[in-house]
Amino acid sequence: MPVSPLPRQILRLLNLVKEGAADTWGEGGDVTPNTPAFPNIVGYLLGWKLTLNALTLTSDSNHNQYCAYLRNKGYIPSLLNNLFSLMPLQPFLNSGSCGSSGSDKQPTFFTTPLLIRPAGMATARLIPHLACHVYHSAVSGVPAAIRGWYMALDRPSQALVDSFTTCFVSPLVVQQEMATLGRSVEVLGDMVVRCRPAAREVVALYTVDEARMELILRLAVNHPLGSVQVEDHKRIGVSLAQWRNWLLGLRTMLSHRNTPLLRSLAFWKQNVDQKFRGVEECYICYYVLHGTNHQLPKLLCRTCKKKFHSACLYKWFNSSNNSTCPLCRSLF
Repeated sequence: MPVSPLPRQILRLLNLVKEGAADTWGEGGDVTPNTPAFPNIVGYLLGWKLTLNALTLTSDSNHNQYCAYLRNKGYIPSLLNNLFSLMPLQPFLNSGSCGSSGSDKQPTFFTTPLLIRPAGMATARLIPHLACHVYHSAVSGVPAAIRGWYMALDRPSQALVDSFTTCFVSPLVVQQEMATLGRSVEVLGDMVVRCRPAAREVVALYTVDEARMELILRLAVNHPLGSVQVEDHKRIGVSLAQWRNWLLGLRTMLSHRNTPLLRSLAFWKQNVDQKFRGVEECYICYYVLHGTNHQLPKLLCRTCKKKFHSACLYKWFNSSNNSTCPLCRSLF
């Protein structure tokens, strides 16, 4: 069954501040607690904080569908545009600037715990502080959506977002990814993962019977605005063609899935496991398990005998405007 839209109460909160309303907020959220806009903006940001936190707890299938819904309805681009109207470009608790002496050790709104005070006790810092925390949650929770929004910006806006994220957010997200991967034994099983935080690298070693595969994931300095680089480090007992397909699948997943590195690596490993069990991959997405619903390829071409995921085949039929096999071009 299709996943229902987000709860109506959350959508109502997300709709409180429409696209364009941020023009009246001013840089750094210059909205004082005694103004009518203050509770609406706080409610909007808290609604997003709740939504992004909830996304981290959902299954991969639900997570992808919720993210697609938020993106297609324009919620995520609207959020990001609003956040950059509310966050100060220098989000230090005290004076300082990115790149100045010792500024990297100064506390910022991103590194300082958020304290929500009761009504009547809130300070003017609440909105910029909360906006920074929401941006951090978005960068961590929906990285592909953030990257898509960033790539669609004009060059001056890209430069601003890149500089801000690289300076204040990316180091925190990389540290978070590395810490999560360091505790990944239960999730990844016999895949050995070594983290190199200083180099922003993750080395994954996977051994099955006599096959041995090792790859390196290198996170960009502006992660996740920049794509994760996947490097082929070692391959024993696996054909070059198969290895290239697996690497292509992993690169595609890391670029387009709104999931942390741990989830992406775990899903990639599940596909490799299935392949070693003799299950053939779908010849459209080159994965055994479908990226959204985790189903196996079941639709068989009667001519070439290759199997495809139903979702992949449906997308192929729509994009090609015909109902032929993607490989042999016979009618399905």
